[in-house]
Amino acid sequence: MIRNPTVVQLYGGGFLNEKWGDFVLGVVEYFLSRLPGITYLVSGQQITSPYEKRVFRHIQDFKPSIFGVRDELSHQGLSQAGFQSVFSFDDATEALRVLSSSTQMGRKDRLLLHLNTSDYVSDENDLNVVSQDLERLASSLAAKQGVTVFQAFADPRPEVKDSRESIKRLGPSFPFIDYRVVELAPLAYRCFSHDLNLILRGEIGCSSSYHVALWLQLSGIPCWLWSRNSYYDQKSRSLQVHQDLDAFLRQPSLADHRFNLERREEWLEQLTCRLLQAPSMRSDVFFDVDPGVVAPSTFFFKGLPTLEEKNQWQIDQTELVAKRLFNAEARIRALTVQLTEVGHEAHTQRHRVESAEARVQVVEARILASDELAQSCRENLEQILQSRSWRYTRVPRAVARYLRHGHFDVNGQVGLYGIAQRIGMRLPISPATRKAVGHFLSKLRRGRPRGS
Repeated sequence: MIRNPTVVQLYGGGFLNEKWGDFVLGVVEYFLSRLPGITYLVSGQQITSPYEKRVFRHIQDFKPSIFGVRDELSHQGLSQAGFQSVFSFDDATEALRVLSSSTQMGRKDRLLLHLNTSDYVSDENDLNVVSQDLERLASSLAAKQGVTVFQAFADPRPEVKDSRESIKRLGPSFPFIDYRVVELAPLAYRCFSHDLNLILRGEIGCSSSYHVALWLQLSGIPCWLWSRNSYYDQKSRSLQVHQDLDAFLRQPSLADHRFNLERREEWLEQLTCRLLQAPSMRSDVFFDVDPGVVAPSTFFFKGLPTLEEKNQWQIDQTELVAKRLFNAEARIRALTVQLTEVGHEAHTQRHRVESAEARVQVVEARILASDELAQSCRENLEQILQSRSWRYTRVPRAVARYLRHGHFDVNGQVGLYGIAQRIGMRLPISPATRKAVGHFLSKLRRGRPRGS
């Protein structure tokens, strides 16, 4: 937990580039997003192209109260992107001047040397170039008076190849046998609170570090900065190193930082004003770090990870993959169960459909058979009705029907009177006789008892 922060300041250095910029801005943005309304200050930044576009988006999103850069190329890059920054020079300036006064730096005699052959400074092929440059330095008058080697990093990782590590890599091609080593990291920490009783002298310096070179320049000692990529080219220009090594050894040029120091004083006044104007805030920042969670990416600020870090990263990645594989297998098993259930249900439904289809086919067959039977019956009936035997047995059938049911026809409408009428209509008799017979039958019919 961080309680009641008032200001977030992105302190300066050569961070804002494609190597480390996303990590540095990511850390700042993490806190800014949790502290809305807090005063945000940026100082002493070197922005290496093309990273100024990402920085410009950061500025648009988080709107720093003031944004300071340490070199003109960074200022120009932001201006072209659409933002006017302020020149602040380097944020370590005051500390470097304290270190200079504590060690009683002066220009005399010796060669002051710092080496760094880490991956962000150069590549493996540059060792031959470094060896050749060291041969030139060894032949200089300053080197013949003595050599002081600066070890700038107090870092246990073997991938950080500062002076001692670089000397080991160079092996026999390192031309100096008798030299003095000064540990700059503990020296820098002690210079603020102890009387070091340390005197450092040098006629010229040659360095692989921006801040070592700036420190020597501020101490009045010309220093040449190795530059083997665009990142260091920008550093060299900001430190006014325009000579090649041979020209520098012939006539060392001392950078003039007086104007930069004046602008630095103006910047410090602006920065102090912004700090004093920053409102107090009652806001706590809580953040949890779960050591069991593997980060999606790992940040290594200088050089490559150590062997231990590589191994641990590999172990973490293996565990992460195993966990993901276990979860994937669990999902596959669950899907397999679901698929089996779906397949069983589909099989049941298919069986039902097939049974229904079979029943439909049976019914259709029966209907078809019934239709065929009905048609056959109709045809047989028609044949019977058209047969001679049917016609010949018509009278006996009518008599049998009358004896059984009391009527001669199928519909039950023709009795004795009706049949007599039909017979009379067919007999060859006169109309008067037919009328008389009809009248007689009518009386006879009316005289019959009911039901006869």
